[in-house]
Amino acid sequence: MTEAQRSAGWLEVAYEGPVAVMTICREHKHNALSPEILQKLETKLSLLQEDPAIRAVVITGQGERAFIAGNDIDQLAISEPYGAFALMEAGQRLVCQLRNYSKPTVAMVNGYALGGGLELALACDFILASSQASFGFPEIGLNTFPGWGGTQLAVRAVGLTRAKEMIMSGGRYSAEEALQMGLINRLYEPSMLYVKTLGFLNPLIKHDANCLGLAKRLCNGAEDWPLADGLRFESALYSVNFSRQEARDGFKAFLNKPRKKNG
Repeated sequence: MTEAQRSAGWLEVAYEGPVAVMTICREHKHNALSPEILQKLETKLSLLQEDPAIRAVVITGQGERAFIAGNDIDQLAISEPYGAFALMEAGQRLVCQLRNYSKPTVAMVNGYALGGGLELALACDFILASSQASFGFPEIGLNTFPGWGGTQLAVRAVGLTRAKEMIMSGGRYSAEEALQMGLINRLYEPSMLYVKTLGFLNPLIKHDANCLGLAKRLCNGAEDWPLADGLRFESALYSVNFSRQEARDGFKAFLNKPRKKNG
């Protein structure tokens, strides 16, 4: 590996049965997301999407200090307006890819998740964090603001009032505070984070993959659609799913279960 490649960072993928664990390896830069890393993430996620053996994807950062420190400030600081726009587009493309991913996605936050790192985590279905993790949008201190969807995703995650506080203050929040405000799903001791994350996914990946994907699409849509439209989509996708043999088999299996007799 050349010095330039090491500086840009790389992506490691480990397979825990049907779960792919993607680690952003740029610890010397606190796993800040370089353009190269963004491209590698986008490409690998596309490949894993098409692999039927993979049922869920976990994203984490190298080391114990940082999950993802955010965008690559060194790169962004020297960018012209069009270059900054291209970097924002690349980040938003990755965020949208995660939001629309049909398989369950987990941000396994092992350290601080700041700026673009928090935006990427919010784009995942679930955030599971170490008790040493922290969260925040520090961009306002640089006279800017989140550009990878943070203003939209934070409001959806914690509500308008709390999101405005986070973004406009630039403050950092502990893992315990993030749990209390509903920003994250689970909080674990650092030494147990990896094992607990896999355990969290076990009940999900046992379910039918297509059904999980449809349910996820409906839940995400609930944030954007009027209720009447959401109900129509729900009934439409329910009927689509019901046309599958797997759904019929599920009902048959339930009806054929031995029933306990009262008394």
